[in-house]
Amino acid sequence: MITSPLSDNVTVSLAARYSPHKTEADKYKKWEKHGCFTPKPVEGCDKIFSIILPPPNITGTLHLGHALTVTIEDILCRWKRMQGYSVIWVPGTDHAGIATQVMVEKLVFNKTGLTRREIGRKVFLEYLLEWKALKMNKITDQLKQLGASLDWSKYTFTMDPSQSAAVSEAVIRLFEDGLIYHENSLVNWCPHLQSTISDIEIDYHVLQNPTLVNVPGYTEPIEFGLIYDFAMKIIGPKGDFGEEVIVSTTRPETVFGDVAVAVHPEDTRYSHLRDTFLHHPFRECPIPVIFDECADPDMGTGAVKITPAHSKTDLEVAKRHNLPVITIFDELGRLNENCKGLTGESRFLARNQVISQLSALSLLRDVKKHPMRIPFCSRSGDVIEQMIRPQWFLKCDELAERAIKAVENGDIIIEPRKRMESYKEWLKNMKVWCLSRQLWWGHRLPLYKVGDDWVAARSPHEAKVKYAAKHGKMCEEVQQENDVLDTWFSSALLPFTVFGWPTVDDDLRKFYPLSLMETGVDLLNFWVARMVMLGLYFNNKPPFKKVFLHPMICDNHGRKMSKSLGNIIEPDYVINGISLKELNKTVAASHLAGLMSSEERQKASKFQKEMFPNGIEACGADALRLTLVQRLVSDYPILFDPHECAENVHFCNKLWQASKFSIGWATKFNTEAKLQVEPTDLWQKWLLHRLFVTVERVNAAFESMHFSNAVDLLKQFLINDFCDTFVEVSKPVLKSDSLPEAKVTASVMLYSLETYLRLLSPVVPFICDEIYTHLPDCSTKLVSECTYPHPDEYKQWKNEHLDEEMEQVRKVVRSIRTLLQAVKCKNRNSDVVIFSEDKKTLHSYLNVILSLTRCRSVEICDPPYYIIGPSFVAGNLATIHINMEEVGMNVTEEG
Repeated sequence: MITSPLSDNVTVSLAARYSPHKTEADKYKKWEKHGCFTPKPVEGCDKIFSIILPPPNITGTLHLGHALTVTIEDILCRWKRMQGYSVIWVPGTDHAGIATQVMVEKLVFNKTGLTRREIGRKVFLEYLLEWKALKMNKITDQLKQLGASLDWSKYTFTMDPSQSAAVSEAVIRLFEDGLIYHENSLVNWCPHLQSTISDIEIDYHVLQNPTLVNVPGYTEPIEFGLIYDFAMKIIGPKGDFGEEVIVSTTRPETVFGDVAVAVHPEDTRYSHLRDTFLHHPFRECPIPVIFDECADPDMGTGAVKITPAHSKTDLEVAKRHNLPVITIFDELGRLNENCKGLTGESRFLARNQVISQLSALSLLRDVKKHPMRIPFCSRSGDVIEQMIRPQWFLKCDELAERAIKAVENGDIIIEPRKRMESYKEWLKNMKVWCLSRQLWWGHRLPLYKVGDDWVAARSPHEAKVKYAAKHGKMCEEVQQENDVLDTWFSSALLPFTVFGWPTVDDDLRKFYPLSLMETGVDLLNFWVARMVMLGLYFNNKPPFKKVFLHPMICDNHGRKMSKSLGNIIEPDYVINGISLKELNKTVAASHLAGLMSSEERQKASKFQKEMFPNGIEACGADALRLTLVQRLVSDYPILFDPHECAENVHFCNKLWQASKFSIGWATKFNTEAKLQVEPTDLWQKWLLHRLFVTVERVNAAFESMHFSNAVDLLKQFLINDFCDTFVEVSKPVLKSDSLPEAKVTASVMLYSLETYLRLLSPVVPFICDEIYTHLPDCSTKLVSECTYPHPDEYKQWKNEHLDEEMEQVRKVVRSIRTLLQAVKCKNRNSDVVIFSEDKKTLHSYLNVILSLTRCRSVEICDPPYYIIGPSFVAGNLATIHINMEEVGMNVTEEG
């Protein structure tokens, strides 16, 4: 360590300037070596804080949303740990079924030119496992780089053997309790993945005008944003064709699945068509005209075709009117055998052929632009089809009702409170949950087809035994379901499976329910609600006592961060710094791996050049953490600007310099940080009062999870109270001939600094730990091993009257500075007169005023009848006047 001079007689072994890299290097290894993150024995401890890190997906590396999650949870865990709690913070990663499989498929195709089906399941799974190992290691490194004080002995991957066993047990119990069932039902289907997907994996794009869109599997872009009007002839009494009904559709290729045409019951244009049938132009059969409120009289012609096999709304209509259901697409999105003449044709290529045939039949009436909302698979980019497929479902009515009551009864608190209604509304509509996915990566369903029956079992042998017990006979025909579970299912079990469930041991009894679930607001329904449903079902207790939802992180223009925009900022970019050239390389690598299109790459590179012409400065983890939480206000989106991180590096350097100053003088006077101080001057007592206030309010802010408030308080104390006021007043005292007064000043300074480092350390642990080990009597102790400052320890310094006086004094100081600046006088040449009716109070702080203003002299007098020369009113306390004659100026204006 460099030894830098503080004055002629004082030195301190801290580097001359704060360096994030040097300060944070190897710090985490030191913490691990000391066992700082190992939970204290819980026997006899009534204070337990248990929490799990929302497991990052192994689809890639951590982004800023993860960094925010880590920072919030790490602050709470470090705070609770220093308060004497036994803290268990469980790390892990999620296998992220669909997302990971898509990533690896692109990687494999880019490397080999082959699809997963062409290389086979075994080889593809080898690629997946290699990907998993690589991403897990990278994520672990990033978590440590951020300072996450996790209990690594509890690390959990959602497809670990113990997790797989727990997931199977959960499915088996639900199946045997009659809650899981098999049914042909309408689901979100991605033809490219050949799998169902959840609602959260759908991105809706709204098009106002005709637009060409690239769709996977098509060499040419597909045009969307058009609506087609075509006629269906009314079948007369003798089977002849009379007038026509014009229907409007944005999906003419689905005409083969039409089973009716609907009009609104109050639409007088069609009231004469009751009990009428239309001629289907392709199936050449009659279909009824039905009257249903699903038809909008103001949209198109007011007559809409009903295709129940590929529309949730149409399926409900079909059920109301007892209509048939005709499926027209296969798993790959091609027209099936129900589409005469076009069987095997891709759905969007079939569109043009259907239009051509309608035109040839003289039935096409119009084609015009039309706004559209198109569902895209967020994983593959393919257009989602609603299709009827055989799937496994979970009945959710009763589960959802219990989850709602848990919040209404106060068993679970959701913050921000306004999100409770969204949670309840989503659960009210949660009737069934489609559990199955047609993937190769995930938890294979422990469900077996034995003969003509389904059995839930842990093995084929157990399946046969269960079948025999149920049917009274053996059956050797056993086949396990190939589908895997929706990733959200295994993730929803984590609050208890990480503690050994289904075995009920000490860990589960001690740490379940979790003390807190902290996650992003976007996961309230898809993850939090499902954790509550399953936690209550399997344990008869809510999985956690409180939910804290943090907002989304956007770029500094308020846009959601995405690869296509190129505005994603990884934590590493801020911590280690990155040049524009390297930023461009990350985009190029994503494009090369098939994760980004050429168009997206161009947009991303352009954005990076505009935003970061000089790259991103290396700011370290502490500055990043500080920046993330200081913007955390309620659930407003966080607009992240890496330039703010650079500003927080300056804050860290200010702390560094203030610490160096304090440690140097404390060393000179043999002052120890832990000694009880005995302040003698008002300004010393005032600082200790400000310290008490900060300790009290920061603890309250952490308790209420108002992290931005805590950061504001911590910054205000260091900058305004400690550095700008106390240190400045201390300098002449420390350098004076009064040894007793200097010693007391140094002791108050060190006492306050030691407390402040403990107070600040949960937010910026690296720098606080580094400085703490340089305190005179703390060289062998880590700050994370210390107790957290409690208001009761400092309430003896509470003095609100003194605080009010000092605030008035600081107002006087600000007024003097303002006046000197206005008349362009130099402080050291200025003689200031303060006219006040409270001379006694101001006289008590005369040294403070002199130190902070650095004027040649300050005189305090009774107020005169009038003042000649420049003056300034400082609140109700005083009027400031400068003696202009003393500085050689002839100003006679009345102030």
